[in-house]
Amino acid sequence: MCLKSKYEALKEEYTTYSRVLQETEEALLRVNVERSQCTNELNEVQREIELLYREKVRLEDEVLDKIRLQLTADKATEYSAKIVRRLRERTKDLETQVS
Repeated sequence: MCLKSKYEALKEEYTTYSRVLQETEEALLRVNVERSQCTNELNEVQREIELLYREKVRLEDEVLDKIRLQLTADKATEYSAKIVRRLRERTKDLETQVS
């Protein structure tokens, strides 16, 4: 009888360990699937961040170009106004001299 009870105890222990192993393998499989999903989400977010960063850089460059053009236009307008003022003064001086 003693051997039979030891056999039953070992059989029960083996069954317990087998069940625990199966549950652990199933949990590992679920965790690996979840990790894969998280990795895919992370990669997608990284791609989105990269696209947004490139768009940000493009827009910054565009803004800087427009500011440069505006500054150039402002300086050209300022210079033109200065030339017109000089011409008017010169014209006024010449008219005064002629009169």
